[in-house]
Amino acid sequence: MTGHGARFSAVIRQGQTPGIEAMQRLFQWSALSPLLIIATDLLLPHEERGDLLAALLDEPAHAATSLLLLGALRPQASVAAQIATLAGGNGMDVDHVPQVLGWHGLIPAGNARPCTHSLATLLASLVAASALTGRARSLAAIVSFGILTHFIRDLATGGMPLYWPLNNRRVRIPYGVYAALLGLASLVQTSAWLTRRMHGSAT
Repeated sequence: MTGHGARFSAVIRQGQTPGIEAMQRLFQWSALSPLLIIATDLLLPHEERGDLLAALLDEPAHAATSLLLLGALRPQASVAAQIATLAGGNGMDVDHVPQVLGWHGLIPAGNARPCTHSLATLLASLVAASALTGRARSLAAIVSFGILTHFIRDLATGGMPLYWPLNNRRVRIPYGVYAALLGLASLVQTSAWLTRRMHGSAT
């Protein structure tokens, strides 16, 4: 490896690249995101979220939800885990592309979201993760967690065909349940941050 390549690898391992530092700061501040998420949802129509404005507002809210829930479960999650969570949490919406292009063949009757927004997709991702080994398996499982966070938000913002292909019924949860989950995750993450600060100042 060249001198420049070695230095670059060392910087990445130490988490000192601008991109990695930005990810770490975003993750640390995600505990404050519930208010921004809820404010975003006040601007979005929950019944039909297929237009460009909805996408521009909804995707950051999905990202914030994913990082917030990850932070509550793993307050010191690595950057790789954060990226894997976002890959599942935001990548899930790639199935909307045909709909945006004018083809609605993936949308079951009575739904606004594609049939791939279902437990079948989550189960398939878990099966795929179980087929891997080592670090790849861990990261793939975190991608599945990101998909789960995506579904939690979608269930509260219009619903989705959760049980497809068994049936096309649109399943929803009350938005208040989602908001309460965000608030609880924020409290857990903030508590963990305060605990680390207290321990740091005591040493």
